[in-house]
Amino acid sequence: MSELQSFGQQLGECVGGLIGFGDPESERRNVEVLRLFYRSFNENEVEAMVALLTDDFELNDTAAGVFTHGRAAYRQRVRTGRTAFPDATAEITGLVSQNDVVISEVRNLATHTGPFRLPGSDEVFPPTGRRLDVVGCEVYEFLDGKIARSRIYYDLTTLARQLGIAATNGRVANEPADEQ
Repeated sequence: MSELQSFGQQLGECVGGLIGFGDPESERRNVEVLRLFYRSFNENEVEAMVALLTDDFELNDTAAGVFTHGRAAYRQRVRTGRTAFPDATAEITGLVSQNDVVISEVRNLATHTGPFRLPGSDEVFPPTGRRLDVVGCEVYEFLDGKIARSRIYYDLTTLARQLGIAATNGRVANEPADEQ
């Protein structure tokens, strides 16, 4: 590489950092960390997932309005989900990264074989044996190569309908009808 090419590369990295273009190596690393995170989820390797999170990790489940703070709380969330859906997998169908943010579109597949509580609800639903196939979008923010924050978006009503725990009018099946 010539001195001029080297200078141009250094200048590009410097200017890119100043005006919002991230380090390409950092972006690649973040994408690989996220792929490892999903692979660990698919293999039910909860501790491998937790190891990829910052100590003060925060998850915002936007559909349910539920926040999870810290590694221990996330570990419990995943284990609770695995009780209801032990065969759960997440297939990445799209991935975009910029700076320290990686956005994934995922297809979540699972069979409801254990007790399940809808996020944000106290009601527990017995296993239905039904298959779940829900597409969602997940936004991950990285800090020093670890996942610091996540916001997940999905259609909670579709999830409930697929499991047979929601009426077609959007009410949860066990929810009492409005009294007239």
